Amino acid sequence: MEYLIFGISLGLFIVGLIAALLGFLSRREQPTGHLGWCRSCRHPVRAETSHCSECGGDLSGPKAVRSTLPRVRRCLVTAGVLGILLGLGGISGERVAALQGFDWNTVKPVWWLELQAAGGTGVNTENVRKELVRRYMDGELTSGQATDCARASLDRFITRKPWGSPGDATLLEYAWLDDFLSDDEMKKFFQSNWDRYAEVKIRDRVRIGQAIPFRLQLLETGLPWNISARRMPHAISIQASFKAVRDVEGEDLLQSPMGSTTFGGWFLGGLPSSYGTSFALPLSEGMNHLAVEVDFTLILSPGTSFLTGKDIGGERFTWTHVYPVSLNAAPDDQPVVNAVAVEAFQETLREAVHADHLVRSHPARPPAANE
Repeated sequence: MEYLIFGISLGLFIVGLIAALLGFLSRREQPTGHLGWCRSCRHPVRAETSHCSECGGDLSGPKAVRSTLPRVRRCLVTAGVLGILLGLGGISGERVAALQGFDWNTVKPVWWLELQAAGGTGVNTENVRKELVRRYMDGELTSGQATDCARASLDRFITRKPWGSPGDATLLEYAWLDDFLSDDEMKKFFQSNWDRYAEVKIRDRVRIGQAIPFRLQLLETGLPWNISARRMPHAISIQASFKAVRDVEGEDLLQSPMGSTTFGGWFLGGLPSSYGTSFALPLSEGMNHLAVEVDFTLILSPGTSFLTGKDIGGERFTWTHVYPVSLNAAPDDQPVVNAVAVEAFQETLREAVHADHLVRSHPARPPAANE
């Protein structure tokens, strides 16, 4: 807004300056039937004559009769001076406000904030979105405005044009808990972003027939929630369970209950939460590309909505996320050793591979100390 005020003020100043100059420099046109005006006394000269009838001045000389006269247009001059003053006042006010750190977002109408919130991903855009959150929390948005702003934030997360931000996520959270967004709409938010907040990890290389350890980890950084203690004291928990594992062609390799865990409290202590399990899969030798499906359920502890007073606790909705993973399956009689590029470890690795072969070839005889 500060740029708009500066631009309007500068425009007023320039237009006012031009108007004032035109008002001072305008000329009076020669009236019909007149030759002009006497240069000495400005008396009208109505016919060709050698002397002025008013002052007796000689009119026979060159340029003794003036065809036009200067004329001050008072209305134009007044408007021009007013424009100059308004322009200078606006420019000065904008500069003073900038030096004082005044936030122009606080005086913008909601429709203007919505327009700017959809305009990019920079610092100014995020400040606009935070102002919308502030107005929501202070009850300055109508129900229609709250719904429109929340749905616009949701659309940015889904389409990523531009990307959704922490301010968008906060507004989504508040609007959802106060029933301005439905559970189905909020589920779209999680389905579109959960790959940024949780990941599945497995070993890079396994033996065929070996139980494969899978680990689901929820990351602390980049979570979609920005919980404010003064606004929402409800605990948010996520229940997670592995649902199925499929191959690259979509055939089921494993589909059965695999246990579940609940992530609660959102990582008190600053550590990411994780859940591990393991199961055997019918893998072929070489590289295997898999799709791991994980079910998530969002649960809120008992609490009351900020605006509606409605109980919002309990299970809210479930969504599924598919994680692509790859691992290399080696034959059962081969050791699983990851390559190490540091030459200092090469001899140690050779000894480890040799010992592994001996144990697998003669399981009843442990390797000798010097082996």
